[in-house]
Amino acid sequence: MKKTAILLSAIAFCADCATTSPTLNRLSPEEKDAGWVTLFDGETLNGWTPRDSAQWSVKNGMITYQPNTGPGFLCTTKSYDNFELKVDFWADKVVNSGVFLRCPSKGPISATNAYEVNIFDAHLKWPTGSINEVALREGKVRSVGRWNSYHITAQGSHLVVRLDGRVLVDTHNDRQKSGQIGLQQLNGQGMIKFRNIKLRQLKP
Repeated sequence: MKKTAILLSAIAFCADCATTSPTLNRLSPEEKDAGWVTLFDGETLNGWTPRDSAQWSVKNGMITYQPNTGPGFLCTTKSYDNFELKVDFWADKVVNSGVFLRCPSKGPISATNAYEVNIFDAHLKWPTGSINEVALREGKVRSVGRWNSYHITAQGSHLVVRLDGRVLVDTHNDRQKSGQIGLQQLNGQGMIKFRNIKLRQLKP
């Protein structure tokens, strides 16, 4: 019993060390050369603004939802049209979340006036990796309780979603042209965290 407790403590300690690694929220030399920029500096929410009631904070290099603050979004203060986006996320089995692309700068944000790359394994119609109301992801995904990496491309009408290097969606839709990037907490339940948010602008 004592050995098990010691092992679990060591695992928790190592996981915490990983979240505070100096390589997190930083660009590699290759990314810098390729034109990537960081949207999250790992220490502050500079460049982001909350929408609706959900509140967010930075802990151990992660953007973390503040429990019991309700639903809402954290959105970039700038708008983007054609880009590649990288973002790591950690979600528990309760939270219903998503990464939103080309969001309106004012008013409500939804899957019909932006592109929602869903984070919710249990969603009956648009499980994790799908673009809600646009395209169902291919294959099976289990994202709960661990760090996952989205690599999303929005170039004109061409939308591609990769999760941990695997293409889940490759589709076309020209409904939204430009807008903010948003991180969602749909209903105020459960925990969602984000880190390593990087963007590279593309030509149309």
